[in-house]
Amino acid sequence: MPECECLCKCPFFNDKTQTVPAIAKIIKEKYCLGNNEACARYSV
Repeated sequence: MPECECLCKCPFFNDKTQTVPAIAKIIKEKYCLGNNEACARYSV
């Protein structure tokens, strides 16, 4: 699946995950670069 089109403007990744970059990377790989249809923010 391609990169989520919301990634560049996603408030979660642009504001909330700067203090936990390792966890953010795992979540980003799973939802933003993988199955973004499983992402709660994407579905809203």
